[in-house]
Amino acid sequence: MLAGNGTGVVRSDPLGLDCGDMCTKEFPVARAVVLSAFADEGSVFNGWSGGGCTGDRTCVVTPNAAPTITATFSSLTGPVAWLKTQPQVTATDACSI
Repeated sequence: MLAGNGTGVVRSDPLGLDCGDMCTKEFPVARAVVLSAFADEGSVFNGWSGGGCTGDRTCVVTPNAAPTITATFSSLTGPVAWLKTQPQVTATDACSI
């Protein structure tokens, strides 16, 4: 399952999982599966949750049950605050009569 306001995909080794929003894949019981998350352009991968996976690197899970694992992505784009400054000008006018 994917979460967050960014986008990306999750892939597996052994091959078989290559999906976006939500997907399900059956793997042989007791075989380690390595999940890798890839953020799309304009997004960043924040990390894993569920199924014993944590952190922002690969997730290794042994599917003895049917774990639910979530990959969270955040968007790098959004409201941008622009700071506009006025130039500081000091002027002295001298007038002679």
